[in-house]
Amino acid sequence: SVPKLLRHRLETLTHGIDLDDVRQTATRGVAIRKSLGIAPGQIVVVNIAHLRREKAQEVFLAAAGKLVGEFNDLVFLSVGHGPMDAHLRDLHKELGLGDRFRFLGFRNDAVSVLAASDVFCLSSRQEGLPVAFMEACALGLPAVTTSVGGLPEHIDHGRSGLLVAPNDSTALAAALRLAVADAGLRRRMGAAAFAHADVFDARFAVRRQEAVYEQLMTDLPGE
Repeated sequence: SVPKLLRHRLETLTHGIDLDDVRQTATRGVAIRKSLGIAPGQIVVVNIAHLRREKAQEVFLAAAGKLVGEFNDLVFLSVGHGPMDAHLRDLHKELGLGDRFRFLGFRNDAVSVLAASDVFCLSSRQEGLPVAFMEACALGLPAVTTSVGGLPEHIDHGRSGLLVAPNDSTALAAALRLAVADAGLRRRMGAAAFAHADVFDARFAVRRQEAVYEQLMTDLPGE
């Protein structure tokens, strides 16, 4: 049917980012780490997302709680604000994470925080295709995320990132453990993510949207 055809074609579309602009922030990473008091040898796992139920940051916190005792050089960062803020801060205290897990709140330089990080993590229950994920790929960060929304379409599990089921802090911690413990794996996955990021180029996205809409006009039955 026409509605089914429209739905299928439109669901293949992705929005885009300015790859060059994002990649220019890579040089800011060192300054951001210094401003946050993060030593050069420490490994940073960052989550950038609105603090709301769909993003399941309590799962991210629980995973962090399973790992901070294993890795003395590991730091977790949360960038974002939202209605779950107070609840998550209470959970942070209950888990005793201290400064090993830091809430940075809203930041207009979130991309620079990505540039200062080693692993990008999303614990979401549902997603579309997050801009922060695209920016992480553009910067060559390996992603450890839940297998929801458009993420499985853009993460080659074990090659450009790691995917886990949602609502499972043990599985998320296990995947993060793999990435944190193996610098070579991080480099390989990051390189693959960097190469894949070309599909997120806004110029490519616009051309693809135009092509899909032109094809739709051709395929639709006449009046």
